Amino acid sequence: FVDLEVRPDDPYSVELNYIVLEGQLYIDPAEGRRWFEYLREDDRVRVRFGDRIYPARAVLVGRPGELEGFDSDRFIYRLDPRGE
Repeated sequence: FVDLEVRPDDPYSVELNYIVLEGQLYIDPAEGRRWFEYLREDDRVRVRFGDRIYPARAVLVGRPGELEGFDSDRFIYRLDPRGE
């Protein structure tokens, strides 16, 4: 699992599964989740692995059913590093 913080102006954190493909970190949020709505409004996130926190940007790379290897009913986001 990874901790993901969305909505930087009023942080909201969730613990979720992630996928690493070719050195890239991906998440696949489910419709109807509050944090997914926050992510759609502002793509700035922070990712915590253990004691380290990394600022990132969530980039939409696939819509439901577009990418093989992911749930067919989920949006796919790649988390790209960003500076603070």
